[in-house]
Amino acid sequence: MHIIPSRFKLFGRTIEVVWEAENFIEKPECSGFASYRRGCIELNPNPVIYGKPEQKLQSFYHELMHFIFYHAGSSYKGIDHSLMHQDEEFVDLCSNLLHQALVTMEFDDATS
Repeated sequence: MHIIPSRFKLFGRTIEVVWEAENFIEKPECSGFASYRRGCIELNPNPVIYGKPEQKLQSFYHELMHFIFYHAGSSYKGIDHSLMHQDEEFVDLCSNLLHQALVTMEFDDATS
């Protein structure tokens, strides 16, 4: 069973996961968004928007990747990757790979 957390930390900053319908009034078809200034991931509480149950979890991972790339891009000292968190196709690709890896992980009794 894979559940969506209520909060988590990145670089010591707490990121809240929020489910507030009023934040989706203007974009009811949107499944979620990352609010860097407010430090939260907004997910649409309307179950119809997700279709299948695993799409809700994938939407969380998508917004999580936005936060990871936001922080990684601003901390990276190489090529200017400061806007990689805005590349929707790249974020979606990485979040889908993360989602698939996490939900398909198998563990043997002997592993720790």
